[in-house]
Amino acid sequence: KPSVRREARRIVPRLPDIVLNPDRPVECYSDEWVDIRRRWYKVAWAYSRRKLSYPLDKLVACAGLAEMFATALGSAYVAGLWNDDYLLRDLLWYYLVPVPSHQKEYLAPSWSWASVEHARLRYPYALFESRTVAAVVDCATTTQNDAFPFGPVTGGQLRLRARLHLCRVKVAREGQAPDMLVVTV
Repeated sequence: KPSVRREARRIVPRLPDIVLNPDRPVECYSDEWVDIRRRWYKVAWAYSRRKLSYPLDKLVACAGLAEMFATALGSAYVAGLWNDDYLLRDLLWYYLVPVPSHQKEYLAPSWSWASVEHARLRYPYALFESRTVAAVVDCATTTQNDAFPFGPVTGGQLRLRARLHLCRVKVAREGQAPDMLVVTV
């Protein structure tokens, strides 16, 4: 049986020094910036699988880290995601384990990983090599308390602009992500 310390190391990622002591945002799209984004995905993964006594505390639980990441990334935080040029990629999250369709209370906007309880968050492997097929028009959240911008949210909106494409979705086996195939005309 693995030790508690070893298990904690596996679940909670090591944070880059720039996140712990940011003096300025790192240059967008630099190797360091991409590394920070990947570390955030690991943080989101770790917090998404937590079974909290109060599900509304999911965003509260990671608020301190989110604030440090926001300074390093120079990006606006929107319910567990970052409102910058990579927001479209951030929206590609999915859950490995099916989640119940009946949510008892509002946790976050449906486009945020924080909107679902007790599931195992994943991001596609090709996250940083994917091709953009849409544009974010606007994205915003309403926080429960204006003095706590990284805490719980009471609402959010996301508007995208994109062309419609005919596609087929290949149903996934348990434990796998579904495939989406864009049909070219």
